[in-house]
Amino acid sequence: MPGCIKAIRAVCSSLLVLLLSLTVVIGIPFAALAHTVTNRENIKSLIHNINLYDDAVDIATGFIPTTEKEGPLENSILTELADSESAVRSSIESIVTPELLENSVNTIVDAVYDWASGKTTRPEFTVTVTNDTDTLIDLLSVGFTQKLEGLPACPSDFEVPSNFDPLGTECLPEGFDTSEVNTFLRKNADAPEFQQLLDQFTFDSSSLEIPEETTATVQQVYSTAQILPYIVLGLWVVLSLLIVIVTPGFTGGATAIAISTLVPSIFLGIVSFLDSIFYAYLAESTSTQITADIPDEAREYILNLIHTAFSLFAPDIRIYSAIGIALGLAVLNSGNHPERRRQNPKN
Repeated sequence: MPGCIKAIRAVCSSLLVLLLSLTVVIGIPFAALAHTVTNRENIKSLIHNINLYDDAVDIATGFIPTTEKEGPLENSILTELADSESAVRSSIESIVTPELLENSVNTIVDAVYDWASGKTTRPEFTVTVTNDTDTLIDLLSVGFTQKLEGLPACPSDFEVPSNFDPLGTECLPEGFDTSEVNTFLRKNADAPEFQQLLDQFTFDSSSLEIPEETTATVQQVYSTAQILPYIVLGLWVVLSLLIVIVTPGFTGGATAIAISTLVPSIFLGIVSFLDSIFYAYLAESTSTQITADIPDEAREYILNLIHTAFSLFAPDIRIYSAIGIALGLAVLNSGNHPERRRQNPKN
């Protein structure tokens, strides 16, 4: 009978040791990720560090290549956007500046985190792309000029009326000066329709409707993620106590706890310093998998995003790995204390 009980305890101890090892090897990365993601400043830093704001137009044109499925106007504008010297590109960049993009994204990030943390019932934000009439007219002028130049020529007997609307015409009159588009827009800048168009350059969350169930779920997940490191530590403590209780002899239990904690902690600590190797492997593996679907320029930004994200939460992995190593060494030292070694290893 005693032999049977000893065997059962040994099996239970082995299972608990396995669970403890899994808790450490899975808990440390998830705790590090949760600690990183729940800090809004980390997300802002991540987006800033991948040069998204400086290269926004290049990224957009990389993700939206011209195709035969698009119309001539869309392809023309996309081609102009890809040309760093074009009027369309200059107009877009004069409005969508890196500073505007960063302020807008940070505003939205803050709104999302306020919602997730329970401060608001939905993300609340207002982002204004431009409220400058002259800038908007210049941008619209470039766009409508592109549209006019892509229209078929009007019949030879077509006469341009005095109230000719270059924005609504379906053909391009012979000899028509496309610079008149800018003049036409400025003459009609006070029209209600133009003001409505200007209002469309302001985006807010007033029309955003989020079910109460979704809000409750998001806020619950966020609050859980905030305390995830403490949950992992609590599991470690509970499993360690169970191992001590089940394993014959305190020294044997302490040794099992120490090994189950030290080995995965040291492994994860080493892995956290191998971000350059990780990036090289990722670049090699993805080059043959997604190149056909995503342009090279866009793929580089995706890889940079992943690499930057890994580099951002790797320090937290090192911190939690160091804590795991410290706990493992402390338990190992307590189990090998001279007073413990003199005790009877059998319970």
